[in-house]
Amino acid sequence: MAEFFDQTGKKATATVTLDLECKKAGSVACADATCDPLADIRNCGACKRSCVDAVQPLVAPSITIGGGSKDLICAVGDKCVVALRVDNDLPTTTCNDACGPWKCVEARKDPTEVVPCTFPAGSTGYYGAIDCFCREP
Repeated sequence: MAEFFDQTGKKATATVTLDLECKKAGSVACADATCDPLADIRNCGACKRSCVDAVQPLVAPSITIGGGSKDLICAVGDKCVVALRVDNDLPTTTCNDACGPWKCVEARKDPTEVVPCTFPAGSTGYYGAIDCFCREP
């Protein structure tokens, strides 16, 4: 509800809808009065669409989110991507298993060696874990 006054002081009221815009190109006005590019883990593709919440069903004993700063991101196409670490105490678990309904897009048995998403965690030898990169469907 807004109040309007003319030069003589007469008052009128009306219901007005204001469309908010952000100055930064590619940003969207979210309900919390922030401008967001909808490409971060708090607002991935839509306001308040959290990658942190989306990934929680994938985390389980011996399956954790990796420890780096890029382990949970909002990727191109408005999809959350997570790096999961599967410990070798789950020796037959593969990245396809760990990613569950999400899609395994890459698996690594060490920082430089890419392996198939069907590679079992127990086959990592010295490294003791396999890193899985999963993209939501």
